[in-house]
Amino acid sequence: MNRVKAFQKEARKASSTRSSKHSSAPLSRPHSRHSSAASSRNHTVSASEEDDFPDGESWPEEGESSEEDDEGFSPGSGGPALLDGTNWEERLNQALEDLGEKRTTVREEALSQLTTVLCRRYTASVLESQQETVVDSLKRCIQKGKTQKEGVEAAKALSVVYITLGPDLGMYDDLSLPLKYQISHAKRPGLQRALITALSMMCYVAGEGSVETQDLLGFLMGLAQGGSRALDPSVLTTILTSWGFLLTSLEGEGGSLRDVSWVEGSLEAHRAWLEHPSTEVRIAAGENIALILEMATMIEEEDEEGDEAGVERWARGLDVIQDILPILHTLTRESAKHRSKKERSMQKSAFREVLEMVEEGQAPTDRTITFHGTVYPVDTWIKGKRLQVFRSALGEGLTVHVGENELLLDMLGLAGQGEGSLPLGNVSGISGDDGNGREGQHQRVIHAPGSEVSKARSRNRRKDRHIRGAKLGLGDVDGEDAE
Repeated sequence: MNRVKAFQKEARKASSTRSSKHSSAPLSRPHSRHSSAASSRNHTVSASEEDDFPDGESWPEEGESSEEDDEGFSPGSGGPALLDGTNWEERLNQALEDLGEKRTTVREEALSQLTTVLCRRYTASVLESQQETVVDSLKRCIQKGKTQKEGVEAAKALSVVYITLGPDLGMYDDLSLPLKYQISHAKRPGLQRALITALSMMCYVAGEGSVETQDLLGFLMGLAQGGSRALDPSVLTTILTSWGFLLTSLEGEGGSLRDVSWVEGSLEAHRAWLEHPSTEVRIAAGENIALILEMATMIEEEDEEGDEAGVERWARGLDVIQDILPILHTLTRESAKHRSKKERSMQKSAFREVLEMVEEGQAPTDRTITFHGTVYPVDTWIKGKRLQVFRSALGEGLTVHVGENELLLDMLGLAGQGEGSLPLGNVSGISGDDGNGREGQHQRVIHAPGSEVSKARSRNRRKDRHIRGAKLGLGDVDGEDAE
């Protein structure tokens, strides 16, 4: 019997025998306040719930890109004048120059301006000639800054600099130790969150390989599990989100996911967080469980047939899955009055999809995202987690960067998977462009449905669906063999 199907069958069997016993077990009551960033953490929503996404259901983004931070400032806040194509380069250069000023208020304003321009414009042409100077200035603001606002804005700007310049920027080794120190000693949740997000983005974009990734995964897990003081729920949510994001970079390599004890230990740690008082923490933990299983299943299918070690891995992992399943069932049904209606709805929606992955090996295949009229499938947990983090970093500027940054679709895992390409000026993107092509001059080529290019693309999509269905144990999803 196919190993993955056997695993899923045993999981369903375990669920049916144990869920009734656990379904009524109460979860811990929430007792801590949620910060604005944590409480706004998005869940899976439909187009009707999110007006900015008229083209269909969209994948969730983390709330920090749209909500104000603890100190009352939001990423990329700088006023509509910064969208004027005639002055953004001048403002960018002025902001970079002001980073060296002695007055804290001047540096804070410069960082706010810098973050706005970096998010809403593709600035590689300006940054490339001074990239080391820019990174060193931001590092100095993080290490020697006098206020939380300075550190937070510098960390956010650093994330976008790496997104803009891509893997060639490097310098991750020079920054990782100082940022880890700052994260470990930061006393304010807002600063910790920004630094964790920045370090994770830097590692994802410019890390040399799986060794750096696995090292940072271990560091984040240590933060989440250890420490002499309790973590703020919003910080723990960010740690779990960043951990899952970094895990996706091991796609195709495996790394720690081939280690039985590592997989079991990770699932066990996340099982405990499913019972955390914070809804956002529980959802982040559930999403990571689904992500671990999706990636481990893909690696399992890549192993040679008859690999006894693979069979043993799933057999040994089944005990922790049996412990997780009844908790997931409870979370999909919970109607506790002490939780708000929004919290209950968010939790139920999220954990229904997690449960489908654990029991059936089924990722949420009906999610899409539209950039400049091109519709991309967000049909795996891997793609969803990447999109969530990049949208949090760039906010409304994600559409701009996708249109002009050739590497971004690759980093999102969406390159070559879009349908319905149209010229940029004729469509609306996800960030609400005005349809006049103001977000860039990039034009996408239109291929007629009957062209050889379109036919080849259709054949490749059918083949991809067939392979994906086989990996998830779904059989032949098209009802026909892949070509």
